[in-house]
Amino acid sequence: MKEVVMRNKFVKYLTEGIDIHIPEDEVQIFYEMITQFINESNNDFEGIFLKDEENVLIADKYFDYIKFKYSENKIMFEHAHPSDSHYVDPEFVLNMGLAFVGVMVFIEKFAPSGDVAYIFPQHYDYWRI
Repeated sequence: MKEVVMRNKFVKYLTEGIDIHIPEDEVQIFYEMITQFINESNNDFEGIFLKDEENVLIADKYFDYIKFKYSENKIMFEHAHPSDSHYVDPEFVLNMGLAFVGVMVFIEKFAPSGDVAYIFPQHYDYWRI
């Protein structure tokens, strides 16, 4: 049952975004803080703020996994490269999911919803939970 609830929440977050209000004058600070969080976590991911696009890219030295941005009181997600054939590779999909989890963990620090309870313990070290 826990897996079904988790899957449904994550699908909703990935397709509709995560609701969160960030005051307009703090959006830039949010981008700086989440990029720093990603870069300092215990994994191979790198957060890259793409100023021209007003979003953050999560990548490693091999692939770009996912982008997200703050828009209209939501964190909105998108594929880093929508036409990329890597989206069918299980390892790539796992890493993309872990990148998404990192964003969710960061948001939980500021707007707790209890969603961290849905993350399997073996992934805790990736994001310093």
